[in-house]
Amino acid sequence: MLKVGQIYPKSKESFFRNPWDRFLLDRDYGLVEKKRIEDVKSWFKEFYRSSVGSTLNDVTYYVIPAKASSQLKATIADRYNFAHLSALKNDSQLPILLLMPRDMNYPGDYNLIKVINPKKEFLHDLSTNEVIHCIYAEDYEILPQENIYLDVPFEKRRVQSFFRECNIAEKSILKSFQAIVSGSPYVLNDKGGISSSMYSMKGTFSEEFLLTLKLMQPPEFTDIHKDYPPSLIKGKAISSPAIFGSKMLYSEKPAFGQNYFSAISSQGYKPLNNELMRRNKFHGEYSIFSSLNLRGESQRDVLNNIFAKSVDTEISNSLELSELKEYDVDLTIAKRNIDEHLKIQIANQKFISPKLPEKNELKELRSSLTGDWDGIFESMNVKNPETSELNVFAGKSFDNVLRIAQSLARDVGRNYVDEDTINDAYKLFITNMESITDNEEIRSKAFVDASKVHETKKFNVIRAVLSTNNYTITELFEELKHYFRDLLDLQKYVDRLKEEGEIFEPRRGEYSWIN
Repeated sequence: MLKVGQIYPKSKESFFRNPWDRFLLDRDYGLVEKKRIEDVKSWFKEFYRSSVGSTLNDVTYYVIPAKASSQLKATIADRYNFAHLSALKNDSQLPILLLMPRDMNYPGDYNLIKVINPKKEFLHDLSTNEVIHCIYAEDYEILPQENIYLDVPFEKRRVQSFFRECNIAEKSILKSFQAIVSGSPYVLNDKGGISSSMYSMKGTFSEEFLLTLKLMQPPEFTDIHKDYPPSLIKGKAISSPAIFGSKMLYSEKPAFGQNYFSAISSQGYKPLNNELMRRNKFHGEYSIFSSLNLRGESQRDVLNNIFAKSVDTEISNSLELSELKEYDVDLTIAKRNIDEHLKIQIANQKFISPKLPEKNELKELRSSLTGDWDGIFESMNVKNPETSELNVFAGKSFDNVLRIAQSLARDVGRNYVDEDTINDAYKLFITNMESITDNEEIRSKAFVDASKVHETKKFNVIRAVLSTNNYTITELFEELKHYFRDLLDLQKYVDRLKEEGEIFEPRRGEYSWIN
């Protein structure tokens, strides 16, 4: 479980235990929180100066779950729908009541919303003659949680520099780690982020190391809340006099946005497979840092998954925990170097979408990858792969290299990808794959009787295609028409694989591989 000081570094200066116990703006609040409070406070000044009925500027608030007081419910008397708002979700800051048309949907607890064209309004309790001022709006927009990090001044710092400060000197490891942390832009109907499959035969990365990676990220991006004290998730109900005494529940209950970072360590492929399925369904950036120990895997699974994961994840390499120890990576130093500036840097990188060159300008890269995959198959004792099979793997790796190039460009703050960056990403792919094919333990695990466990061409290519994306039977036939007589021949083969538990249908007529 995380200590309060790890969650709220400012608590070391003022000794508060819970976020709702704070009261000094400069001493108790972080950079992002101060910006949120100051922005809403500036709007509040306009609110107080305005007359009832005046249209105000748009304002951004958190929606806070609340137990409305009997006084409030009686005063509204079914005339409106309503929501309780606060500048922060974990502390009572400038709370206000939002009135909405009765048939308008409630925006959802802990969502960050922009209230559009609010009007100053008031409620009058006739029984007590008490009046509260509030806002009325007929429209709002639910914003990505990461929007709170925009326009917050911070000390710029490369993610690669952070890992270098942790004594990681090997460039391929630096770039691999940075790429996963920085991610790559989401592409509509495709995916975003950077995923990894890092193979180890001796042991997996420690939970402390994975926790450190999560601590680097803004808390809205990870499941770090699982390590919070339960009291922070449960929260505290605080009465708000400004809203007829409604009790608003402030807490650290997670509310995720359009970015997610997962860090896992496992003895087999199943946890990574589950994460990859979540990534394919996620409408945003979903990055995965995964450490895999292959000792318990069969030689068939090792051989099959070496190929599948090398296209299903952008970063695939062999990296032993002992190698990090040799670099004298000190997690205590790493945690101490994590600050709010780093989190803001990572959050702001998510808003950079580096433009890629036109694909017709990258024919040489595609051609090189086809030759590289011929060598990779050969090194793993898979003889004479067909051209169409090489094209499938080279095509997936081509897309992966471009995503890595975008991530590298993000780390230097560029909104475009140049030739040098693509070359760096390509070299990283080659170096990482060589770390696998040159690893004697992995080779011996996959090599024994490889000719017996190597699958049919049809099976191998279908696995490669469906491991990366979902396809309808027609789309799949377009990819694999060289392997099947006609659409019926393919459909029969797919149905058999489905019966054998290799394929499933996330939607009727659409197929995906069960990794």
